[in-house]
Amino acid sequence: MDFYPRPQFERKAWLDLDGPWSFDFDDQRIGIKHKWYETHDYSKEITVPFVYQSEESGINSQDIHDCVWYNKMIILEEVDAPRILLHFGASDYYTQVWVNGQYCGDHKGGHTPFSFDISNQIQEDRQLKIDVCVTDYSYDEHLPRGKQNFKGKSEGIFYTGTTGIWQTVWLEFTEQDYIDSVRYIPDTVENTVNISTEVQAPANAKLGIRIYRGNEVIVDSTSIIKGHSMTVDFEIPDFNDHHYGYWWSPEHPNLYDVELVLLVNEQEVDRVTSYFGMRTVSIEHQLICLNHMPFYTKSVLYQGYYPNSLMTAKSDAEIKKDVELIKQMGFNSVRLHQKYENPRFLYWCDKLGLVVWGEAPNAYSFSRRSVEELLQEWQQAMKRDFNHPSICVWLPLNESWGVPKIKNSVVEQSFANTMYYLTKALDPTRLVLSNDGWEHTISDICTIHDYDADIEKLKERYTSVSAVLEGPQGRRIYVGDYSHDEEPMILSEFGGIAFEETSEDNASWGYSGASTSKEFEEKVLTIISTIQASELLQGYCYTQFNDLEQEVNGLLTMEREPKLALELLAKINQMK
Repeated sequence: MDFYPRPQFERKAWLDLDGPWSFDFDDQRIGIKHKWYETHDYSKEITVPFVYQSEESGINSQDIHDCVWYNKMIILEEVDAPRILLHFGASDYYTQVWVNGQYCGDHKGGHTPFSFDISNQIQEDRQLKIDVCVTDYSYDEHLPRGKQNFKGKSEGIFYTGTTGIWQTVWLEFTEQDYIDSVRYIPDTVENTVNISTEVQAPANAKLGIRIYRGNEVIVDSTSIIKGHSMTVDFEIPDFNDHHYGYWWSPEHPNLYDVELVLLVNEQEVDRVTSYFGMRTVSIEHQLICLNHMPFYTKSVLYQGYYPNSLMTAKSDAEIKKDVELIKQMGFNSVRLHQKYENPRFLYWCDKLGLVVWGEAPNAYSFSRRSVEELLQEWQQAMKRDFNHPSICVWLPLNESWGVPKIKNSVVEQSFANTMYYLTKALDPTRLVLSNDGWEHTISDICTIHDYDADIEKLKERYTSVSAVLEGPQGRRIYVGDYSHDEEPMILSEFGGIAFEETSEDNASWGYSGASTSKEFEEKVLTIISTIQASELLQGYCYTQFNDLEQEVNGLLTMEREPKLALELLAKINQMK
């Protein structure tokens, strides 16, 4: 791995565990009964963090194996830290961990990070034996699985499944006292940033906070921590209202670097580096605003699948390149679709300047269990990603997935409202949708999905609010007693034009099609310019960034080769 896996909360003392691990399928689910975590003769090798279904894993099998085991042996020869944490970026779906034969704990959820303090499991010889059992449920429609298929094979808009570890595994070394978390809330009206921290430290410990603008130190403060948390507001000096100072935006992705230093008895025991951006997202006078100025959204749908490695990027450079390509196309925003994206993707959106719509992977059926699973993982993802200035909109539900009867079900409508209000309670700084695309209850933005390829119909539809609210996909935009109340309108999915240069695969498809590269280019540019011409809409999201398995409606191939001249696409996007 060529990058630190947690860019918003970095420590220097860590050890990457990606690479070769011993591996086995456990189709009979006998591993725990037979204590594989104590001794087992593993028969396979896998490259972590790539799942066995991918080529990069070294196994490349699409057969269903819902129980898998991993093993890693290392010796911590030069490590002398009182506290050792074992981190997993993500593992799909139910993960159990043993270290040196001792049970450390478990985690349920396929997309969010978790860690274990394994300090007490370390033996005198400093040998570390890690065993991991991951249980997936490939056919379970009640799990928040996103775009992973639930019928045993990739088809339509559902793709190859993910089982097991699919994000980085690493060790982190700290003292007994440490900084646990940090949270930033910028205020562009008062020109302040609110910083909240949690620590594990004795009474009267101190926390030093240093904020940098470039190489200049603009805040240097040390305070006594009362209890295990501290909240403080800092004014950002030398601010220029007329030039928006050092605010964050896609055009000017300004970031402030932060150093957090924990002092116990005046001695440094922990140091964390982080960053934040000064920016405000709001709706003012029925307009979507970024930093109090109207912001016209020019977005592309991004599903986060990579050639030969499925949901896991092969390098940080590969992640960065995707963000660069999106900006090169002239888009100022990206809608993450049915996936909590790798934090490094969000880092590059922060760093290079790209607004992000963060979306939850959904289940497909509604039940008490599906509600509990989505709620748990959504809160974990929001906590992980809260500090990224690029994230401006949260989407907990998409196209009524997981709430299929929301049109008439008061219970499912209540769940959509719960997700809206819970998200607002946890994060009052961003815009929130109840259900993207159609069948809204309460939403800050009225979003519509419309794959009609008839240009004249699109022109007519997006001149009239009443025509839009009828629901172009055959579903009304609002349900029950809920209605449009002058919320800004965005066409958050459209296009989906399929084109594949050489294809003999009858399964390849899109929402509409083109037979030549020239026809594809003309159709893409025409449909985007048509939507731009609507005075009703405050933005759009084109489907989609790249081809994905049988779905060939990307602007790029799966290998990120452009299907049309990107400078022409950028020119069209920049016309609005």
